[in-house]
Amino acid sequence: DKYNPGEIASYGMAIISVALFAIGFLVSKTFPLYFLALLLAILGFGFALFSSPNTNAVMSSVDGDSYGFASAFLAFSRLFGQFISMALASGLILLINNTKVNMLGNEGLLLATKMSFVIFGLLSAFGVYLSYQRVSVKPVDSTN
Repeated sequence: DKYNPGEIASYGMAIISVALFAIGFLVSKTFPLYFLALLLAILGFGFALFSSPNTNAVMSSVDGDSYGFASAFLAFSRLFGQFISMALASGLILLINNTKVNMLGNEGLLLATKMSFVIFGLLSAFGVYLSYQRVSVKPVDSTN
């Protein structure tokens, strides 16, 4: 609790965004597997920096009576985000290939995957902006 959890979560989200963009723009058929593993490790580090401080920030902003609801809503939000991510990635795969998933060519699948990472990188960058705005807002002194 030495550092502001909102700031740490923002840094984690920024790392996630950079890693998503790097994977989306750099990965190709000839891309070294060890470098992809490094990018995925950086992505995981960003998630580690984001997840716990974000949960701390959310849970410390509610009253004790609302912990159950806040925790359930946070879990629902994360699961819903995973659902939307999978739907978007699957939709891109089908849109790019205009065919069934089991009949994909390597190029179409790689293009759809790269587009998914870039789109999620953009969404993450927008989340970094919103998170930074939240952190930079000064609390209002209500003692007049």
